[in-house]
Amino acid sequence: MPARRTAIPAVRTESYRLKMLRLHGAPLAMIFGAELAYTIAKPFVDDMTRKWQERFGEIRQQYFEVVAKILDDEGLIGPERAKYRAFVNELISKVLVKGTEDVEFVISKFVKMRCDEGILRRIADALIPPAAKGQVPEATRPG
Repeated sequence: MPARRTAIPAVRTESYRLKMLRLHGAPLAMIFGAELAYTIAKPFVDDMTRKWQERFGEIRQQYFEVVAKILDDEGLIGPERAKYRAFVNELISKVLVKGTEDVEFVISKFVKMRCDEGILRRIADALIPPAAKGQVPEATRPG
């Protein structure tokens, strides 16, 4: 059996940075040429990457400190564990950051994917304490 990670792995930002350079540099390259487009887009993309890394790191920290322990307690591994990680991503994205869905809707969606409702509720309660249901946790505030 492979050794368990004891530390949270580092966030790799290079693929995100390259994707943003392509996304923001391509339209500029059509007008100004590739080299000038890179020069124009680079400071903007570097700033975006730095902000993304900070936000992603905070959310990722919550996952590893809170949710991973719940999933370990339940003995979930492999594809089953991946479904619950997808639930966490959806919960953070749709409920906490964008506010386009509520917790109950996201839970019902994942129950249809054969996730255990009790585990989903434990995760939701760990990330969004019942006393703060109307508030957005500090680590997931947009900005």
